[in-house]
This record gives sequence, C-alpha cells and structure tokens, in this order.
Amino acid sequence: MVISLLGASLFAQNIPVSEHTVPLLANDLPETSSVNDSSNSLALIGRWGYGLNYASFIQDKYAYIGNGAVLSIRDYKSKKTLNEVLMERVITTIYANENLLFVGDKKDALHLFDISIADQPVKLSTLFVPGGSSDNRIRDMQVYNGYLYVSVLDSGILIFDVSDPVAPSIIATIETPFPCERFAIRDSIIYISGRNRGLFVYDISDPAHPFYRDDLQLGPNHSTAVYDVYVYKSYALLASGGSGLNIVNIANPDSVYFVTRFSSTAKSFSGEYNRLFIVDGDKGVDICNILFLPELHWIGHIEKKYSTTDAYVADNVLVTTDPYWGSKIYDVRYISDLKIIDSLRTGGIARRIAVRDSFLFVTNGQAGVFIVDVKDPAHPERISRIKSRDFCWDVDIDSNFAFVTDYRAGISIYNIEDMYNPVEVARIETYKNIDSDDIVARETFIKDNYLYIADARSGLRIFDISTAQNPVEIGSNSQYRGLVSIFVKDIGLFVRKRLAFTARGKRITAFDVDDPGNPSFYRLALYRETKGYQQQVVADENYAYYACDYSGVEIIPLQSSSNHKQFLTGGPAKGLCLEENTLYVANGISGVVVYDVKNKEKIKKTGYYVGGDKALGITVRDQYIYVADNEAGFYILKQNQQNLATENKTFVLYQNYPNPFNAGTTIPFYVKRSAVLTIDLYNILGKRIRRITKANYYPGYYQLQWDGLNEDGTPASSGLFFVRIFSDDALQSTKKIVLIR
Repeated sequence: MVISLLGASLFAQNIPVSEHTVPLLANDLPETSSVNDSSNSLALIGRWGYGLNYASFIQDKYAYIGNGAVLSIRDYKSKKTLNEVLMERVITTIYANENLLFVGDKKDALHLFDISIADQPVKLSTLFVPGGSSDNRIRDMQVYNGYLYVSVLDSGILIFDVSDPVAPSIIATIETPFPCERFAIRDSIIYISGRNRGLFVYDISDPAHPFYRDDLQLGPNHSTAVYDVYVYKSYALLASGGSGLNIVNIANPDSVYFVTRFSSTAKSFSGEYNRLFIVDGDKGVDICNILFLPELHWIGHIEKKYSTTDAYVADNVLVTTDPYWGSKIYDVRYISDLKIIDSLRTGGIARRIAVRDSFLFVTNGQAGVFIVDVKDPAHPERISRIKSRDFCWDVDIDSNFAFVTDYRAGISIYNIEDMYNPVEVARIETYKNIDSDDIVARETFIKDNYLYIADARSGLRIFDISTAQNPVEIGSNSQYRGLVSIFVKDIGLFVRKRLAFTARGKRITAFDVDDPGNPSFYRLALYRETKGYQQQVVADENYAYYACDYSGVEIIPLQSSSNHKQFLTGGPAKGLCLEENTLYVANGISGVVVYDVKNKEKIKKTGYYVGGDKALGITVRDQYIYVADNEAGFYILKQNQQNLATENKTFVLYQNYPNPFNAGTTIPFYVKRSAVLTIDLYNILGKRIRRITKANYYPGYYQLQWDGLNEDGTPASSGLFFVRIFSDDALQSTKKIVLIR
C-alpha cells in the first residue's frame, strides 16, 4: 500500500476561488507522501487547514489573519470574511505594503501575493529562507524604500529586491552574531532586537551594502533578551519579556545608550502617533502615551482571557493575535471608550478524530470540537462546533451521542441527531476545581453501553451509558493514577476476558473489567515500563501496542510473562489506529506510517505519508485515513492495497513547483537515511547543464532552488529539462521541468 499526493483541490469547503485567485493544487506542492515514484499511487485527497492563529495585519479596511494554514481576509467594517486561501503550512507572519502581501509559514517559506484587489489575492512567488532546520524562523518583515527586510532567527536580516515580485532576489544579508528577533527601521537605520544579546544598529542607506554602526547589550552579563523594538523620535523601546521594557537613546546611531527600564513582561509592540500598544501575554495589551519619552504614561488596557502574542495598529484600528482565541479588532480612536469592531474565532490544536457516517468530530483544544462534513473528502466543510469549557482532548461517538473529554471540565455528552445543532444533555464532572493544574479527563473508550474513562487524577472510572442522558458510575479503580489513554478489548480463544489497557507515563497497566462494577488489576506480567512516555494504546487478541513519544511504537505480548518487546521506530509516535492486521501510526513531524502486523516476527511497513504539520491523532474508516494535524486542522488520505515492488529507502524526489516556471523553481526532496546525494539538471539532449548540489544529507525534508541559469551563469533557454537525484548506492530518480522564458 502506498499513500501519496493526488491531483485534487486542497481547498476547504466554503473557501471561494475566483479567477484572480491562485488555488493551491497538487502541481503547486511537493508530492510529499509516495513510497516510490509510481504514478498510480494514491493520495492526499483533502485538507481542512484551520488551526492556531499566530499572525494578523491591517491595511485599509482589510484584516489579513493567519487562521492555521488558512489566510482569512476580513472586511472588518462589514464584519465579513471575503476570502480564505489555504496555504501549504501554518501561517506565522503577515505583512502588507500597498499592493503586495507577504505571508511567512511555519516551514520558512515566504509567499508573495498581489492584493491590488484586496480580497482576491494572486500568488506571485515563493521564497525559501536558507539555512537552519527548525520551525518558525521567520520573525518579522518590513518593506523600506522598495526593499523587503526579513528577520530570520538564526540567519540575521535578509534583504530582497521585490521590484519584480514574480522574481524577487536576495541582494544582501546582515549576519547578526545572535538569534535575530524583530526590527524597526527609521532614516535608513535598522534597529535589530537580539535574543540574549540586546540591540544592534546597522546602516542600510545602501541596501546592498549594509554596515554596522553600534550595539547595546543589556542586563547582567549582557544577556538580557530583546524580542521587539519600536522607534519613536530619538528613542528605541525594547521589549525584553520578564526583564522589563527598556528605553534606549538612539539620537546618535553610532553611540546608543541605556536610559531607563519599566516593569513589564512584554515581548512585542505596535505603535501609532504618540501611542504604544504593549503586548503583555496573558495580561492583555497595555496602552501608553510616549509623547514625553523617556517617561511612559499608561492610558489604557485591553484584557484578554488567554494569551495575546501580537498586535498591529494602523489608522486607529488595532488587531490583536491570540493563538487559541483568534483575532479581535478594536476602534482605538478614543482610548477611554475602546470598542470591538470585529473578531475572528480561529481553530486550535487538532488532536483526536472520531467518525460517524460522513462526519468527522475533531478535537481542537480550547476551540472545542469541530464537526466537519466529509461527504466530498476533497472539500471538507465545517458545519458546527461544540464549545469547550477547558481543553477538548478526545471525543467518542456512540449512536446519536458524542462524548467529549474536556480535561478538567470532565466529560460532556451531546445529542448529535442534528449535526448542525448539537445539544448538551449531560455532563460527568471529574474534578470540580477547574483552575487546578491537575490534568484530569484525558481519554475515553465506549464498548457495549459502558464508558471507560482514563482519568489522570482518579484512575479508571466506568459509567453505564445505556441512557446517555443519565450516565451512572458503576465502578472505578484509583490504584493507578496518571492515566492518559485507554483501550478495551475482549481476549482469549475459549474463555473470553474483557481487559482495559491503559497508558500512564512509562508504566504499562491493564485492568480486568469483566465485572465493570469491580475493575481489578490484571496480571503482574503486564506491569512493565516502556522506553518512552506513552501517548496512546490499542490492542488485538495477543498484543498491546503503545505509542511512545521517544521510542516509537512498543509491542507487548499479552499471553507471555517474558519481557520480550518489539519496537517500530520512525518518529515520536503520538496516535494509533488498529484495523485487523494493519496498524496506522501518527508519527508527529514524521507524518503517518502504516504497518502490516499480521506476522509479528516480520512486520512490514506498507505505506507512509510525510507532510502536514505534526500528526497527533489518526482514525481509519473504510478507504480513508483521517489525520489530526496539530496546528493545521486535519488531512485525509486514501489507502491502496496494491503492493509496489521496489522501495527507495534513501530518498524521495518530488515534483518541482511552480512547473512550468519562469524565473525560479523549487526542487523538494525527502531524505530517509543519511547519504551523499547529487542533484543535476539535464537538457532534452541529455547534456548536463547544472549541478545543483553534491553533499551529505541527513534525514529530513529539503528544498533547493534553480534560478534557470546554466553552470556558467547564462540563462537556460525555454524548453524541457530533467532534474535527476542519485546517491552513492546507485539509487536514482528523475522529474521533468519546463522552463518558459
């Protein structure tokens, strides 16, 4: 079986695509999932990209909001979402300048859009930030005098010429000797905030040749972090988190000096006129008058329920960003009378998925449970939401009822006969003090009118739910607490026994629940430790499978007292689904791996998919695999029982994008195991025209650029080319590239 990319639309339902909008289709993305290069392999057939909100920006009457992997465009005056564009990855930074919109994503790609028609963005090009392998490296963006400045956490400031936004080019780099956060520009001077290193000042009067002017290191041992900088008149205000708000005199860029410090935990600013909006995390937003710097005068405050991480103000309109609660837009003309103009509720962390008929129930943390219609799996459509009291972790379906595990708020039971209007009918309290730090209800399992609860505080609890509106607790066992997962299975050939397998920390436990009113500990032989911390457990007749966050999947025999274990490595296992003899593993950043576990002595990997954000939960129904994708909603895969003869165990070469291309194209590839790889380009006559790389690559996902030039720097002519990747062990793969001049 192979799981790979299919040429289907990846737009979520209700995301309009106009003739001016560039949809994200299969030919725009790397085929990130095929086991080999077979053209008849199956695919990623649908995505629903709503998740955490990290970025917002305002220009004119439009708000551009990062809604997970979805760019939501709001006309906040009419309180309407005008368009939504599904991006490749979770959006982390947004910046607009006149007719250009710049969108940075979690995997360090920077996308340029034409927004001359504001609600119909046209994708022009994509840049990839060089160096590094971590996420969220793009920290800030700003256009100054026609050049785009981008701060990259571990690479400094990159300066791009965007006069031709279809083919932007990098012209210079300010290689800062520190992790680079945000920056401010005034009078051809750039002020750069450095994590653990203070403030650095560079002259950018010639963008192609920036040069150092001065720096200021703050705090004990010169180690005070600076996360953001705002410049007003002859002062720079520095946000230093718990180290306060520092004010620096910058009247002479060659000799900046510290003036004073105010108590604050701020990590970001936004300012307009003589007002500074200070983002202070879970305390909300403080508003200060900075007209009389170095004195600050507090004039207002915006409360937030959770954690505000960013804000942007323009034309007396303020938009705030909260990962879990979305964006709010305020009229700030009169600080004494702040008014909310508009708000957008975004998604959360997709963790677990349940299926009923053609509907998915996706848990999304504080955002609750989204109910999504997947009749057309290529176009998932959200139809309703179950609100969370705390943090929705798990969901189970039994007949017409949904059982929602809501952390410290317990288990909420909803009647879902009308999917568009779920109604709460009962609630099981697991802990009354919702403000406690105790993690309580984590996971449930339903079997034969019984609800089994893995409770971190109270251990195993069992309820009779034959009448769902009136659940009755009939049994419990608090001998072992800290439970995070539960799976109930009947085992035994002649004498059947019902066991509840639980996961807690590194300790394996099982309970005999033949008598649900008196669950008891089952067999000391199963009371063992796993190498990693357990995330989820499933079982068949003879084995229990534990997803562990460090060691992968650990397989434990049930009918033997031996300590024999097997390990399925390949990533930090987060979620499991077992269907007959097939085990589906949500492997975090490593995506999805599928195993044939019929023969435990020779377990076979039969398919995998590498892509998305971070696979946390997985459910299989009929021919579809539904994967909860952390901060990026979920995606839907289709499985195939076809066996492909040869598997390339070293690398996968994906199709370049865009293709055809004009000025530049991206060549993505995935390395499965360390190897020396060579990537060459050939013309249609078979002559090599360019060597892209020859280097040692470690396991991971890579993207290289071809600028359309030959080895000697001359432009290649229009036509068909071939990109070929090969390794020292003689494995090779080839893709076609079309260049249009």
